[in-house]
Amino acid sequence: MKKAAVSVLLIAAAIALAACSHADAPDADGLRTDGGRHTEAEKNEEPAPETELISVVTPLNDRREGRIENIRLVCETLSGKVLSPGEEFSFNESVGRRTMARGFKKAVVFKDSGKEKEVGGGICQVSSALYKAAKDAGLTVTERHEHGMSVDYVPKGEDATVYYGELDLKFINSSDRPIRMDFHLGSDELTVTLTSLGA
Repeated sequence: MKKAAVSVLLIAAAIALAACSHADAPDADGLRTDGGRHTEAEKNEEPAPETELISVVTPLNDRREGRIENIRLVCETLSGKVLSPGEEFSFNESVGRRTMARGFKKAVVFKDSGKEKEVGGGICQVSSALYKAAKDAGLTVTERHEHGMSVDYVPKGEDATVYYGELDLKFINSSDRPIRMDFHLGSDELTVTLTSLGA
């Protein structure tokens, strides 16, 4: 009788252990039977490789508060945006209308070969740096306009002015991989980086 009782206990323990092991085992979709999902580390998967295509650094020669705030807002809006292969990027569509309600300030803009203050002034430094990055990375630029006056943050002829509803910067991700755009606003320079995602 004692041997039979011990055998029953051993069998019960084995069944309980098997049930616990099964609860933690993933099914075909990577889900555990208890409803949890394994982390990337548990699945032992490596992240998709990334390759930096280009990084463009432009100096912040004009660091007046309103201008810097406008640049910061645009950088925050665009940073991390990913373009799929064949997708066209529009600066105006992506950034949206520049209004004081959204936090944009008045700053100097070039208009009719002169200078005046408008809401959103200064953001052409972002569009110009992005244009140079896209062009140097070999992407297909479909719309771009020069300023009426020379700017001091990119070489002559490599700027790109934007004006909501009228002048835009557009380019196509003509590569075969997704591309991520990153923007870093430092104390004295603006950096735009394009990174290719995938093998």
